[in-house]
Amino acid sequence: MKWILFDKDGTLIHFDRSWMKIGLQLVDDFMTQYESAIGDVTEAYKRLGIVNNEIQQGRVMASGSLDEIINAFDNIAGQDVSSWAQQRSQTLVDQRVPENVWVEGVDQTVKALHQQGYKLGIVTSDTKKGVEQFLTDTNMHK
Repeated sequence: MKWILFDKDGTLIHFDRSWMKIGLQLVDDFMTQYESAIGDVTEAYKRLGIVNNEIQQGRVMASGSLDEIINAFDNIAGQDVSSWAQQRSQTLVDQRVPENVWVEGVDQTVKALHQQGYKLGIVTSDTKKGVEQFLTDTNMHK
């Protein structure tokens, strides 16, 4: 039996920009929730790596774990915001509508490999809901 494993985001489909939207929304909600403790909001956005409503590469909001993001929030607010941030992050993830757009030509390649007898698998850090949405949107649930 021959198997091929694919990473989902960036390999099978274009990177799902819904993750960026969640990150931006989380930061906006943080700024609103802790406005009185933050001080200079413009500087706080910059410290988190948000410039012109875009997440900058290499900054905590682009590549940090949730714990690293919460640590950055704590530093900016000058207090422990972990409970709020964890709950808000989970709510945003639960409400997320994934964007599943094939990388050009990949859907035909995947179908051809399947027809040749390969067993195909997906590796991802996405949620179960996100994977199920991907399988439905791309008609890959077979």
